[in-house]
Amino acid sequence: MKNILILIQVILFASCGTSQYSISNSKAIKLFEQAQQAPSQGIDPQTGRADYKSGLELLKKAIEKEPNFWEAHLMAGEFCEYSFDFECAVFHYKEALRINPTHTTNGSTYFFLANAQYTIGEYEDAIRNLDFYVKNKSANPDMVNQAYVIRENCVFAQNAIKNPIDFKPINAGPGINTADPEYFPTITVDGKTILFTRRIKDSRVAIGMQEDFFVSQLSASNEWQTAVSMPTNVNTTFNEGAPTLAADGRSLIFVACPDETGRDYGAGRVGKGSCDMFYTKKLGTKWTDPVNLPGAANSGAWESQPSYSADGKSMYFIRRVSKPGEKPDMDIFVSILQTDGTFGPGQRLPATINTK
Repeated sequence: MKNILILIQVILFASCGTSQYSISNSKAIKLFEQAQQAPSQGIDPQTGRADYKSGLELLKKAIEKEPNFWEAHLMAGEFCEYSFDFECAVFHYKEALRINPTHTTNGSTYFFLANAQYTIGEYEDAIRNLDFYVKNKSANPDMVNQAYVIRENCVFAQNAIKNPIDFKPINAGPGINTADPEYFPTITVDGKTILFTRRIKDSRVAIGMQEDFFVSQLSASNEWQTAVSMPTNVNTTFNEGAPTLAADGRSLIFVACPDETGRDYGAGRVGKGSCDMFYTKKLGTKWTDPVNLPGAANSGAWESQPSYSADGKSMYFIRRVSKPGEKPDMDIFVSILQTDGTFGPGQRLPATINTK
């Protein structure tokens, strides 16, 4: 999602950052240009969060003066998406296309609309707009690749809804589940400790939320106790995700990604490029400061979704390799624990598992 939003910002500001508008109302144009600057001018000095709310208010006023100001609708869609209000984004993207269906030669708004529709479960509409977008010969190749992935997800979701499986999942209980999203669980071999990712609100970060690890223990009465946050040397204001625990629950491998500069992984962590796997070990009651996974499993490419084997001797993970002019290659790799305690170079699993 972060990559998509960055593309939105680049393309939409490039489209709208011109003195030639579709309308001539000087008051509406002034409001639009004020809105364009509002997010960066209203950054909270304590949290670093951009002020998209003020930008949206200005855009609404511009649209009230000029309902057919498609540039304002387009930017409003972007600001809504940055604010994670996807229904709002769908409305404004639709309005921009209704007013001027051909306002971009590369058709990017159809992609942004489809992505927002997919997020809120409007799968049929999302598929239709994605199919329209990929036929555009001027479409951005990276976004076309993303469009195919989103379309596959939409089709899967439709089929899953039409063909429900008869099973009765049991909620893990209030000790684990909250109003915040919880995902990527990993559990110890004895089934008594679970570690997972929770996306929490955090005013210290620009987008107002980030991912942290939480741990819960199974009680004697077979109930998960209230999950507690991992210590601050593991959880940072950056995203920590996709954890995998060793069978004994004392070694943890997780994924951390750098900021927009591509260099800062947070908390003094050093990476090899893009998203990397990091390692921490529990000594007594304390977790060591995470370090880049010792050995050669990480590379300059994107690594994620590690899965520790029960015997601790191998680790499976995903590596994405991007080649100029080609669709990113995402395959499953395995790294073998070496005699010196480090993980060896990732080896791609055979074609019987990895496909195009």
